[in-house]
Formats: sequence, structure tokens, C-alpha cells
Amino acid sequence: MLSRSCEEAERYERDGYECCGYCGSLYPKQLAELIKEGKAIMSGSDWKYGWPHKFYVSIPNPKAGEIVELGHGGFDEDCEWNANKPIMGGASKFLTMKFYSRHLELLSKEEFDEIAPIISEACGVKFEIKENGFCYSAPYDGFQKTRF
Repeated sequence: MLSRSCEEAERYERDGYECCGYCGSLYPKQLAELIKEGKAIMSGSDWKYGWPHKFYVSIPNPKAGEIVELGHGGFDEDCEWNANKPIMGGASKFLTMKFYSRHLELLSKEEFDEIAPIISEACGVKFEIKENGFCYSAPYDGFQKTRF
């Protein structure tokens, strides 16, 4: 069962993409749209829970090429370490986001039937909702795949 925290979490925007306020996952509908537009590449992460719960997704960075804050920390003008000093640099062409497959459970049956096959095609793992709950099937044991 999906964590109640994801069901109740408010959505937030990260670099123009809508994410779960609890786990940071992209939402399935937006991911499916990006896949259909040819703008998302999915790759698997570890299967530490025994099933494909998490995927990494490379998507276009809307701030690509802009000078942005990349992090913090550095020496100031007096050669003193300043943990709050912003590190500025050019934004990369792509962002790496994550998608938790359990978010498919938040969809209505109609949405699931439309969106799950698109995501399944992109990641190589078939997702279904059966009488016994949310299920997946991979082509073989330990399957992980990067689509190019």
C-alpha cells in the first residue's frame, strides 16, 4: 500500500516539474506526457525492496545554460570558509528526477489504464492492478534497463 504521506502531501514545483511533497517523485501523468513527447529517459535504480519501486528520469532542464546556484560553501574575500557562500555556475542541459512506481496507485482506474502502459513501455516493467493489489512483471529476475 502507498504511504499515506504521499496521498496527503501537497505538490510542489521543482524546476518547472510537479513533484510529490513527501517523496519528491514526479507525478505519473506528467511523466507520461514527457515520455510521449520524447523528453524523458527512464533508468532503474536498485531493487533493494525486491521490486522496481524507484526509477531515475532524465528530463530537459528549463534553466539549461543559465547561471544558477549549484550549492553552498567556499572561501570569502578574507580567505575564511563560508558555508553559506553560494556556488554559481551554468545549469546543466538535463535534470535527473525520480519516479516512484507506487504513485501509479494514486490514479483512478481510467487514468491507470491510460498512463501505466506508457510508463511501462519506457522502463520495460509492466505495472498492473489486480485483485490482490499493485503488481509488476519484469522481463527477467533483477531486470533494470536504460532506454536511449
